[in-house]
Amino acid sequence: RLMKEWAVMPEAAAGEWPVLHCCAAEPPAALSRRAGAVAVSLDASRLGDTVLDELAAAVEDGLMLWPGVVPVAAPVAPPSDRDLAERVERLCRRLDQDPARLSAGLVVTPACGLAGADPHWARRAYALARATARAFADSVAVDQ
Repeated sequence: RLMKEWAVMPEAAAGEWPVLHCCAAEPPAALSRRAGAVAVSLDASRLGDTVLDELAAAVEDGLMLWPGVVPVAAPVAPPSDRDLAERVERLCRRLDQDPARLSAGLVVTPACGLAGADPHWARRAYALARATARAFADSVAVDQ
């Protein structure tokens, strides 16, 4: 019975929200949605054009998008939160989705794990992700 309930409402059964992270160019968006994930975390810079329709359909079906746009290692010149917010908005447009509609469930993340990052950059990366999320929310609020 628990498996049946979990398949219908995974976050209620486990008390958590299952999120799939995939750094591949073609994350299995439809499969992750069918498996009960409520969000997919992905490296936005690696997405190939062939997966866009599948990802857009899964997002339309309720899958939340957690775009990884923050570099995983300290770059020579870190991007600004506004530059990264523009990348998030471009991803929404590539998916033919309204960025304002997606903003409520969208979580900005590093492109992949930070296991190889030094502690200073890891802290900076999370601060940059938070600032990027604010910049994105501000930009789509202006667009409305």
